[in-house]
Amino acid sequence: MINTAKVQRAALIVLNDDYAGTDYAKLDGVKDDGDKMEKMLSTYGFQVEIKRNVEDIGKEVQMFFNKYEKAETFHFHFSGHGVENAIVKFDPKVSTKDKNGKKFETSEPFGDCMVGSKGKLYSAHDLRHDLLGFHPGKAVATLDCCRDSNKRGASQPVFVTLSHRRELNVENQKRIAVLQGTAELHTANDINSFTKELYKVYVKEDKAIPILEIERKVNMSWDDKGITQICKLDIIRDGKSWKDYMWPASRDAITKTGWIDFVYSLFFKENTSTDQNDIKIQ
Repeated sequence: MINTAKVQRAALIVLNDDYAGTDYAKLDGVKDDGDKMEKMLSTYGFQVEIKRNVEDIGKEVQMFFNKYEKAETFHFHFSGHGVENAIVKFDPKVSTKDKNGKKFETSEPFGDCMVGSKGKLYSAHDLRHDLLGFHPGKAVATLDCCRDSNKRGASQPVFVTLSHRRELNVENQKRIAVLQGTAELHTANDINSFTKELYKVYVKEDKAIPILEIERKVNMSWDDKGITQICKLDIIRDGKSWKDYMWPASRDAITKTGWIDFVYSLFFKENTSTDQNDIKIQ
């Protein structure tokens, strides 16, 4: 039985590959994404929980972070379908018509969304608010959202109702980093997903990576293969907030008890290899 009060680094991995009953295609590569992400995070002492085919992603996020409310470092990962810039449903309390009565002005933001296994959307905007609402430190999210050009999520309007109707202030924005492969270029049958490419960079480096270098390294790795995919890092580069942060875990995030797990994972963990691009992690 895990004593969640003593967990210092907690990670939630949501893997949605089965969208039966919706207009979204099944995703065959999601399980492999999850295996690779779990390996990277657990090697650095994260307590990892994997949830598969989640209908309500936002609810799952809230339950997880309530469970690990004492943790110092959080990571959230999603592999599954996504939509780009879903249309926000207007709330008459926060929107008004222009003088011609044809256009609306609204204080509600909008953005990329993850798709639940039954089609319910969870916006990256709400994820940021939820992550920062559960603890005072930094939070990292990796989003591997793909789009199928033959499905609704890629070509037809989709709508999302936001739980948080305000933008994060600058100080809060400094506490969160979101890494993702751009949804508009990532197709459902893509074998070169963001997670897989991040893993290739990770095993090549054979160590934690400065988080400010991940975007460049992943994009260079794709570019070397002629892959028209783009990784982007949503972060405020103020020169100090993330300057020395190492991913999957910053050096200063590995506390006294964490070092025991960390050293054990490096030197005593069984060597594993999942494909020809892997290296042995000792």
